[in-house]
Amino acid sequence: MARAPSMPAATAVGIVVVMLLAAGFRGAEGKSCTNAFPGLTSHTERAAAQLRPGPPATVLQPIIHHHRHGREQHLTPTDESTWMSLMPRRALRREEAFDWLMLYRELRGGGGSARPGVAAGAFLSEASLHDVRLEPGSMYWRAQQTNLEYLLLLDVDRLVWSFRKQAGLTAPGTPYGGWEGPGIQLRGHFVGHYLSATAKMWASTHNDTLNAKMSSVVDALYDCQKKMGTGYLSAFPSDFFDCLEAIKSVWAPYYTIHKVNW
Repeated sequence: MARAPSMPAATAVGIVVVMLLAAGFRGAEGKSCTNAFPGLTSHTERAAAQLRPGPPATVLQPIIHHHRHGREQHLTPTDESTWMSLMPRRALRREEAFDWLMLYRELRGGGGSARPGVAAGAFLSEASLHDVRLEPGSMYWRAQQTNLEYLLLLDVDRLVWSFRKQAGLTAPGTPYGGWEGPGIQLRGHFVGHYLSATAKMWASTHNDTLNAKMSSVVDALYDCQKKMGTGYLSAFPSDFFDCLEAIKSVWAPYYTIHKVNW
């Protein structure tokens, strides 16, 4: 009388059968997922020249950068993300977060007006910084003054030093260090942050000294762009874009130039 196979034996037989069946089907195959760029071809004129027949051209060497940023860095917050950050801490459930977002969208759309006869959109509307003034001596006013003092502290020649150097203009003074150091691939992007900050601060305070300083930065950048004669304006060479498109290591050229040109 034959006995039924034991559980371990039955399991082993089942595994063998599954492996044999899988070997007969090629339709589902795994794909290795990497965090590297695909093998794209550069579209810039200089990089394309590397593919043309002729004497060997100079190949750009990989440019190594060392930085440590979390994934949450360098994201421009939207008005909705700012609103969501104000959600009460006790509202942690997914449906509550959804309701909180819907409330904001309803307010923005004007559909949440509680008073009859009020036009749509009148409940919540944008306010220009020119029309907002902080109460002198308040906590927020003191914070604003701290920011203003810092912006006034920065030196125009030091801010635009790398831009002038890249354009071939005389660059008096010394550049700032850190990300604005002359050997750092992100050089120039702090100037973009400075322009945004000074524009908003001037709109909030109408400080004449700040207005003159930020205008001097814009004038200096105009001189750099005019000197280069191609429309290009950056504190780093355009070769950085070739490195990126050739899948070579370079530190965020599009992000950096976006800070100044847009």
